[in-house]
Amino acid sequence: MDIEIVKLKIRRGTDSQRQAVILEQGELGYTTDTKRVFVGDGTTAGGNIIGNKVFAPIVTGDRTLLSDTAIGDLVYDNNFLYQLTGADFSSEISWSYIGTRVDPDTFSFDSQNKLRFQTNSIAASSLKASVVYDQGGLGFSTIEGLSANVDDTTIGITATNLLSVINIGVDEINSSSFANGISGGSGDIISIEATDNFTYTSGKLELASVPATALGSTIDTDDFTVAAGNLALKEKYSASVAPLASVTTDADGFVSALKTSVYDALTANGGDTNAFNGYGNKNNIRNETVRQTDVSCISGNYNRTAVETIVLSSAGFMTLEGVDPSNGPQDIDRFAIPIFRY
Repeated sequence: MDIEIVKLKIRRGTDSQRQAVILEQGELGYTTDTKRVFVGDGTTAGGNIIGNKVFAPIVTGDRTLLSDTAIGDLVYDNNFLYQLTGADFSSEISWSYIGTRVDPDTFSFDSQNKLRFQTNSIAASSLKASVVYDQGGLGFSTIEGLSANVDDTTIGITATNLLSVINIGVDEINSSSFANGISGGSGDIISIEATDNFTYTSGKLELASVPATALGSTIDTDDFTVAAGNLALKEKYSASVAPLASVTTDADGFVSALKTSVYDALTANGGDTNAFNGYGNKNNIRNETVRQTDVSCISGNYNRTAVETIVLSSAGFMTLEGVDPSNGPQDIDRFAIPIFRY
């Protein structure tokens, strides 16, 4: 049996030529430029395409530049899938989006057509209570939404919806939070730890005293001394050395000058009444009755239980002056005190 090979050729031409003719029912047509096959129905100009084309995803440009498309073709353009549904491929409205439609109030697409939530689009009613960790410090309500979960005793929410400290007591503060003179917390009243050198007056801390040892190098040792922990002025003069002294002090109360008011102490110590040695020592007074005055005196004894009679012998005079002798003898008022020996 012989095999007969038949070569079948269909009607062909450019796509623009195809669109100008009406293919008979069942008649095939091939476009030589777009390389597409169509079949006629006897009424539709250009016939109906057999099998649509899926174009490669577009990286540059856009779908309106695809001139060799036919109705029903698919293409990915910027991560969106489109299908040509109109005759004019160069028109945006001829391309229909194929994909999930979203609520525009909740979702939107970014510049790369990636799905994202709209700003302020998630309401409390869209959340579940399980989104909040029950020990995470947050509260949840489908009406009020998320909020800070506070005890309204130590922490609260202000009228302007700000987190605010209401009352922090000694129980909320750990005692380890304090050091260097402050104690308290962990249930104890917070206070200042101070030595006896401090005191409180109307609730205010005041310095009551300063230990001399704390003054250190601030003490002028020429004027002050520290003895038994006490600060004292150094002795500037001795009353036993300068009896009846005239003392001059400066503006700070320090002794600046010291002069005795005793001008002279006169006692006769020789046969000549004009011989004076200036000392009141009784051993320098001659035991003579010549040029002496004896005075009999009656006095009580030391405890006033008996009366005693003694004889006083004149031993001279002690003279004192009332002004500074540096002003000149003519300005000196002198006073004499008699001295007796017995």
